Amino acid sequence: MVGSMGIRRRDMWKYAILLSTGVVLEAAGYPKPGNVHRLRDLSDTRFEDFLVTGLVFVPYLYRGILRGYKGLRGRRIVYGDLIYGIVDTSLKLHGGGNTCLGSSLLLVPLAVSLGNLLRSGDNFTLEELTIAASMDINTYSTPYDAVYFYRAIRRVRPSYIRSSDYTGEYPNVWDKEFTRKLVEKNLRLWDILVYSSERDIVAKEIVEGYVKSKKMVNYLEESLLSGMDWNEAVVRALLILLSYDIDTLIQRKHGADIARKVSEQAREALKLKGEKFWKHVRNLDKEWSDKGYNPGSTADLIVSSISLYAVKHGKSLFRLNKI
Repeated sequence: MVGSMGIRRRDMWKYAILLSTGVVLEAAGYPKPGNVHRLRDLSDTRFEDFLVTGLVFVPYLYRGILRGYKGLRGRRIVYGDLIYGIVDTSLKLHGGGNTCLGSSLLLVPLAVSLGNLLRSGDNFTLEELTIAASMDINTYSTPYDAVYFYRAIRRVRPSYIRSSDYTGEYPNVWDKEFTRKLVEKNLRLWDILVYSSERDIVAKEIVEGYVKSKKMVNYLEESLLSGMDWNEAVVRALLILLSYDIDTLIQRKHGADIARKVSEQAREALKLKGEKFWKHVRNLDKEWSDKGYNPGSTADLIVSSISLYAVKHGKSLFRLNKI
């Protein structure tokens, strides 16, 4: 158990950095088919944009950890301003497109709940952290968190979210009265996530307690201990997640048939080993990039997977077999 607040603050910075590693290390993995990586940029996002974004995460996640440590009950805003701050600051600094809407939504609740757990000591488990992140956002999120999340989406301006989309009792993101409607209906960020989880794997991941991310933590550990190279483990992890479920970003942009085809191609790639695997993956990378098949939602889950893995281990992240 950690002692004074001075030591606590050093630990908080450490955990903020560990959580932020997922943003950079996901982007660095190559060739992750269809996504930005160190050898491929997309039309509106560059590899360097993600490096800048990873730096932006650190102070905001630190604020989230500190906020959780100080206590969450009675706060008007718990998560939303941090999500919006990460998105807005990243866009201003790198000047490109969206690099962090999904990943900030995943990591901010983890940071806040990590801080909340630190109130009782630093011997929490990964299972306790992920369960707390889901439960805390249900318990403590407010309509004002939802307002800031809407603002973050409007800041990114995703082409696949339209003013004509049917959203039932929930205000459309582009509704000019979205703030008033969210507050008057008492629609919290948790409510937005539950509604969105039916069609968005990032929201589903939070609502379900980061189930897929935890599976990928185990996969990364087992792969490294077996002698697999870190980069291959990250690429294969992406393909494994794609093989589990369709990428909802691809589904929104290109339809369910294309999303299912991409998942099937991921399953086929995973059957290969050695140079046959890498040649096939490079071909998929070119094909998906040329056609605009960007599995960005799945990439967000790889971010949270790496971040949780980093929090769990805290050192020698790429060399578990040498600890």
